[in-house]
Amino acid sequence: MCFMALENEVQSSPSNLSNFDDDDDDPKFMLFEMYDELKKISKRNKGLKTKIDILLNDNSKLVCENKTLLESLEVLKKEKNFSNLEFQKLVLENKNFCEKVLSLEKCMEDCNDLKKKMSDFTICIEKFTEGKENFEKLLGSKRSHFDKYSIGYNHSNILSNQTHFIKDFSSPSYLCCTYCEKSGHKATKCFIKRKIERE
Repeated sequence: MCFMALENEVQSSPSNLSNFDDDDDDPKFMLFEMYDELKKISKRNKGLKTKIDILLNDNSKLVCENKTLLESLEVLKKEKNFSNLEFQKLVLENKNFCEKVLSLEKCMEDCNDLKKKMSDFTICIEKFTEGKENFEKLLGSKRSHFDKYSIGYNHSNILSNQTHFIKDFSSPSYLCCTYCEKSGHKATKCFIKRKIERE
């Protein structure tokens, strides 16, 4: 109230300011100084109020943005959880696929082994069929087993009446010593060799 009364007095009589002396002890002078400070403070207060209003508006905008960001963060968390589940599913599918590939590679190796065995069996069967055909030809010709003309022997060199002598291996006369070159024993049981070794 005091300040309002003073403000009315100052507005009504601005000429009174020039009448003041420079005395610092004068209460009127002190009052006018306080009034000037009050004006400055009120100007500052108005500036601060406008700043506060601006900051409040900014704060409300930031609160709205924060809410939208939190909502988008929740959506992203849900998407992340969903993507994590999908990633885990993909990892499991990849493991299953790798296991299937390994089993298929083993099957391919087994197939290759079976192909090799089959080719070996076909070669053996072809040999047996050729042998069977040759045997049937031999039986069909009704020849003696000494007559081997069609198998690759030269018929002119074979003499059917020729007698062959075979050495008799029943007696120990076929044994011949390589040390003393006498028949009837081997070099390991040669008495001459043993006699020399003892001396």
